[in-house]
Amino acid sequence: MPPIERYPVVHQTSAVIQSLRLAPDWTAQREAERKQRAASIQGIETEKNAVEMLKDLIVSQGWDFREQYETKSGKLIDFVIKAPYSGGHIFFGVECKRRTNDETHATELADYLEQAAAYSRDLDMPVFVGPVLSNSRGCQLYKGGSELKSLAAFNIFGGRFNVGAIVRNPPMNRISHSEWSIVLRGDMFWETETGFNPQRLHMVCSKGSKLERKPMKIWK
Repeated sequence: MPPIERYPVVHQTSAVIQSLRLAPDWTAQREAERKQRAASIQGIETEKNAVEMLKDLIVSQGWDFREQYETKSGKLIDFVIKAPYSGGHIFFGVECKRRTNDETHATELADYLEQAAAYSRDLDMPVFVGPVLSNSRGCQLYKGGSELKSLAAFNIFGGRFNVGAIVRNPPMNRISHSEWSIVLRGDMFWETETGFNPQRLHMVCSKGSKLERKPMKIWK
């Protein structure tokens, strides 16, 4: 039997190693994408940045606003918004919170609810907490049941005190829904794509066992 011919592989091996060195580092890229996804819902690190993000939204919608508005009890809320609606204007408040997202604990959200509810009573208008950076979509933001996510619980219970959330969905998770939405009592109060929802332009005014709602005033 003739001897098996052995071909030189040194140069081939060197070429393969060199090509691997020049190829993109896919592991590093995947890790960077993972960190980007995590950061997109982590929330805003400082309250100042949270205020700036919501101010950008307010300005982009052409809404008038007052910053650091003093309520009748002497407390300062971050924004009071005057938004055009049905030939007039409606008013609502906004309280900014940093690092608010899908993973924010219920006890922390409860503190925000209590503060916002006090502002709502003082101002006689809905008050919304945000920006909440969330991967949840549509009814997931207020879905009920025996086991609630903390954000859904905030929106369900907060709505009975005229308190809701301003939610921003990260760009990589938007499919056919709005970038921004405002949630109140189990539905959308407002969305970037569709505007204000007439079904949610009401204030809770119950004083006993009967559940009562009154329309938000349209100022003209």
